[in-house]
Amino acid sequence: MECEVCFEEYDSGNHKPLCLACGHMFCFLCISSLPNDFGSTTKCPKCKKVTFQPVDDMSVVYALIPSENKPQRASRSQAGRSCPQHQKTLDYLCVDCMELVCFRCFKTTHAKHAVELVEDLLQGVEAVDARAVVRTKISGKLEPVNDMLSWIDELMNLNTDLKKWKDSLQDQKKTIEQDLQAWDGSVTEKDENKRRKYEEILSRLKSKPVGISELPEFKAKLDAASRKCEVKCNNLA
Repeated sequence: MECEVCFEEYDSGNHKPLCLACGHMFCFLCISSLPNDFGSTTKCPKCKKVTFQPVDDMSVVYALIPSENKPQRASRSQAGRSCPQHQKTLDYLCVDCMELVCFRCFKTTHAKHAVELVEDLLQGVEAVDARAVVRTKISGKLEPVNDMLSWIDELMNLNTDLKKWKDSLQDQKKTIEQDLQAWDGSVTEKDENKRRKYEEILSRLKSKPVGISELPEFKAKLDAASRKCEVKCNNLA
């Protein structure tokens, strides 16, 4: 009880059911929009057979027009997404553009492209090659995501190293502050504990804080991660 092109329910107006010479039926609006040679021929969108009969002379299949008092169901164009240009349902996939299109887009803008019915893609019987192309497209989207996850893991590892580095420097800071506080105190000849403390402080004067030498290496890792991020951003742009 609906047109196989636009999936609108048949009515007595623009969606009245017309019968082509091949026996297939579509609504008046869809048949009128089919490409033809100056109105002389029309190709069936289903079997591709040519009909020479003008659209105004085609038979109306009144049996398919529902009664006016029959409850009407919601049209498919109202239930799902529709073409923003033609307000038709997006029943086709342009394999070349990887874009959902309606019947009118299929016959105009994408006329020279490889186009498949979405229903055929879902069933996977007639559109085997197109399904393989779609799968390749989906698989291609996975690669940059995996790359970004790998880059994030690198950053998280750097963050772990940075935390360990910070904890080590915090401990050294505490020790240095304690040495400074002890040095400011006075010591007598009999205070052996303090004397040994002073000697320990003096012995550490030439040593550099542990971890300072790691700064160039960490900076190199950070710069490498930044360059990798820049490359990925350019590739995704």
